[in-house]
Amino acid sequence: MRAIWLLAASSLVLGATPAFAQTAEDEGPSVGEIFVTAQKREERLQDVPITVTTMTASQLENAGMGSSRDLAQVTPGLVVAQQTVVTQPVLRGVGTRGVGPGDESTVPIYIDGVYSSVQHAGTFDLANVERIEVLKGPQGTLFGRNAVGGAISIVTRDPAPVLEGSLSASYASFNRRRGELYLSSPITDNLGANLTLYASEDDGYIRDGLRGGYINPATSIIGRAKLRWDPTANTDVTLALNYAQSEDNSGLVGRPIDGVTAGAASGVAGDYEAMMNNLPESVYFTRGLSVTGRHSFDNFDLTALASYQRTRQHTNSDSDASPAPLAFLTFIVGDETYTAEIRATSNGDGPLQWIVGGYYFNAESCYCYFNSGSALLLPTQTSEAYALFGELTYDLTDRLAVTGGLRYSIEDRAIETLRNGVFYGAGEADFEQLSPRFTATYALSDTSRVYFTYSQGFKSGVFNASSTALPLTAVEPEVLDAYEIGFKSEPSRAVRFNLSAYFYEHENLQVSSRSPITNATILQNAASSEIYGAEAQLDWAVTDNFNLTAGLAYTHAEFVSFPDANILTPRPTNLGNVSGFADVSGFAVPRTPELTFNLRGDYTAPLASGELTIAGNIYASSEYYWNVQNTLRSPAFVAVNGQVSWTSPDEDYVLGLFVENLTDDDRYLSVTSTSTANYGSQVRPRTVGVRVQRNF
Repeated sequence: MRAIWLLAASSLVLGATPAFAQTAEDEGPSVGEIFVTAQKREERLQDVPITVTTMTASQLENAGMGSSRDLAQVTPGLVVAQQTVVTQPVLRGVGTRGVGPGDESTVPIYIDGVYSSVQHAGTFDLANVERIEVLKGPQGTLFGRNAVGGAISIVTRDPAPVLEGSLSASYASFNRRRGELYLSSPITDNLGANLTLYASEDDGYIRDGLRGGYINPATSIIGRAKLRWDPTANTDVTLALNYAQSEDNSGLVGRPIDGVTAGAASGVAGDYEAMMNNLPESVYFTRGLSVTGRHSFDNFDLTALASYQRTRQHTNSDSDASPAPLAFLTFIVGDETYTAEIRATSNGDGPLQWIVGGYYFNAESCYCYFNSGSALLLPTQTSEAYALFGELTYDLTDRLAVTGGLRYSIEDRAIETLRNGVFYGAGEADFEQLSPRFTATYALSDTSRVYFTYSQGFKSGVFNASSTALPLTAVEPEVLDAYEIGFKSEPSRAVRFNLSAYFYEHENLQVSSRSPITNATILQNAASSEIYGAEAQLDWAVTDNFNLTAGLAYTHAEFVSFPDANILTPRPTNLGNVSGFADVSGFAVPRTPELTFNLRGDYTAPLASGELTIAGNIYASSEYYWNVQNTLRSPAFVAVNGQVSWTSPDEDYVLGLFVENLTDDDRYLSVTSTSTANYGSQVRPRTVGVRVQRNF
């Protein structure tokens, strides 16, 4: 709590300093105005009482961010961890650790307002992105039952009123090829469409110690299309289609950590090498559509949204990470999801602002095939959820505003499992939760304000789809109570400076480990954890051509009570692990570094012909742990990306040179602990490439 009181004091001191009034006559560099939809309406970033990190498409490109895995490098406090083939964002120490079908992320991803419930869909290339907003802290009132740690909102480009497009291609180390085509065109006066096609392919970067060559080649294909119809000046309807397919086993291949594997006698892989007799495989595809309609009435805007998404993931892994044929896991995950939301949002200028709505979610998820050598499981989990939500904001004075919100959630879950083709067991569970939010905001001046927020996040209870223990019982829901204070300021048109501090009480954390018999996931509730920390972000337009952004986050997260944690510890011979139970109360919550920092900047120099841009991003993280007993450690590291690009005078051509992971850091991308091995796959080494783009 000490950090919160320190921030409160500093906020009052900073707020007491004279603010620089911003007028149309102001000259000089400017950080520009940023609008976000963090509260499901378009608002200035500085007016939103939430800690938000936002990046535009050009900022992501300048920072060298090409995939959802890279978002942590521009978002202090965020760790984008990978658990084999599942990408799991961990924000301020809050993140999902289960990987089975039906288990959803506590930092959910939304694409154009559509909830992406499937964790296997968390790894994707950032194609056709207009901006990304990372919302920190529980968003349970407006975003729903699983936004416990925050939410990642991705906004793609809408069709333009004029014909425009671009074609880009790049080539980089390890024979990585990428290409993207974007086209947007009006069809009639009130109808427009756009299309994005993206493809990438590379030869891999981890050596195959048994067969030669590289063991992790990867391909990705993405297609997105939007059709927007504006029948009247107050009405618009958007149909969005998406398709994605990828083959990337990078999270499955790797080397034993500290030599721990039951197959050590058959050989142990070295740095950036894998020696696996069972060739790892990960093939994923998704397709879906959504329809969004909006109409503006005199006093409110009405928005309705419906979506359908279908995904499938095929995975084959070598659980002992050695040439010995000791353990494997092969499974197919299938998901089919429907969502619908309708909400009304006030649009007037009076002291009262409001939003009310309803939400529906329906999903069926299965291990359509699950084979670990001991039994063939075919579990299917269904979920049907409903919610009503509302939020009111009232200006008590011209400086003080208060907000109150509630969301009432109801969810029915069920599971049915076949074992070796025969009915094995079934289970049902119902969950209800009332999630509140209260915020007070006080304007210290025209350009600075402080806020206090209490909010609650709720993650639904869930069945462990790979469980063979009868009766089939769901783990309890997670509940997080969050307290946050913040300070937002714009001391000049060239500077934006924001501070926040928070304290979380997190109950019934859903924590996963591996079965010593089947290597399947074990899911259990930890008693509780306590998290507190502080963040600072600075945006500075140093000159008209030079921009800097810096962010710093401190996070302390530990288990307050977790007396019966299921753990795996290496045998004295290092030939695999032994399963057991331990009291890990007081231990650090996994995948949560205490300190993260990023600094990104870009400088544009006019040339006799066109302009030259030099841009880069530095990201630093302190150490953190991969498991609850804090024995598998990720050391502190620094990652650096940079690029130099030339843009023609008419902006029709862009040529660039780029480097990713300049420091050649070799940290682990994914760490897996089973009864037969501890093994990890490493991040891509230093990568150098060229890029060309044609705009039209």
